[in-house]
Amino acid sequence: AGKGKRRRMHGLDVEEVKLAGKPRVEVITSTSKTIRYPTEAFSLQDAVDLCVAGDILEISPGVYSENFIIRCNLTVCTNAHDKGGEAVVVSRHDTSLLIEDCEVTMRGITLVVEEGSLTHHALEVDKGILHLDTCDISGGLYGLFACNSSRISAKRCKFHSCYSFGVTLLNSTGHFDGCFF
Repeated sequence: AGKGKRRRMHGLDVEEVKLAGKPRVEVITSTSKTIRYPTEAFSLQDAVDLCVAGDILEISPGVYSENFIIRCNLTVCTNAHDKGGEAVVVSRHDTSLLIEDCEVTMRGITLVVEEGSLTHHALEVDKGILHLDTCDISGGLYGLFACNSSRISAKRCKFHSCYSFGVTLLNSTGHFDGCFF
């Protein structure tokens, strides 16, 4: 088999291969990996920094008092095999999660800004694409604040206990299906 050009597409390596005069075929191999927090990293930000586009960040059930920033395409979810509870990220006086200029899918995560924060949000998206499924977003000035042409889609999520609105879209779009505000 003759090896051909390689390219990366949606977190997969795609290689064109020509087999003894036969038409080209594309061989696709997944190169995404799963980073488990807190097993493989000391903080959520360390876990995110270990990720590359297409990876999965799996958070074990527990309450984590920290905040983090995502700047690469990835999936953030709870550990599907651990039935011991939910993954809750709590920030005291800062935005719990900031997503900048990337595409992120989140499933089963709870993000909270503790009471008293009138300037930050539980979740902020700046020039990003965010897909939420069964997430609980609460506290802060806005639970979810999206700006600069961000695109949000949410299914079965809760946005609540905020000082102003549960969701604010500033020059951004959103689709919300079966959500609670």
